[in-house]
Amino acid sequence: MGAQSSRMGRGDVPTLIKMGTHSVYADDLSSYEAACVEDPNLQSFDATIQERTNRVISSLAEGAAVAGALAVPIGSVGKWCNSLFKKYENAIRSQREVISSMQVGTLITLKDLDNIRLCVDKLEVEIESMLQNAVFAIGNEDAVKLAIDEIKKRIEHFSDIIETLSEQADKCSREIRRARTVVIQKIIKYPG
Repeated sequence: MGAQSSRMGRGDVPTLIKMGTHSVYADDLSSYEAACVEDPNLQSFDATIQERTNRVISSLAEGAAVAGALAVPIGSVGKWCNSLFKKYENAIRSQREVISSMQVGTLITLKDLDNIRLCVDKLEVEIESMLQNAVFAIGNEDAVKLAIDEIKKRIEHFSDIIETLSEQADKCSREIRRARTVVIQKIIKYPG
């Protein structure tokens, strides 16, 4: 584009800025400037382009000044936002710790309940076996002594299973209380 250094009136020919001969575009610019001098339409086009370019440059300069003026308030807002983000980050971290404690407690409880279920299954098998022995003894008088001996053996195993079941239930109950205490302590530690 023909370069002019100041605003022109409508009929003025643009004042050209001379470029050094070292420029890659020097020949093209010289040709364009010569055409502007000869063609009034091209002069008008060049003047319009230069006016718009000057407006863009002015608006960019004004924008830079506004940005500079806003830098201080934006910096303060940035610090405020940063402090809010830190506070939210700490709250989320504490909630994550509470949830993690709850997950661990839940996993322990599920394992304990699974162990209790296995003991209950064994107990059901023993009870069923004892009932079958009793039914067998009722139907056959000669087998009563044999059935009673078998039931006595089963009662010992039955008692062991009951004891194991009781221990598992106590252990589960203790671990649930311990997990509940850990979660409550975490909630108290991070009350947000």
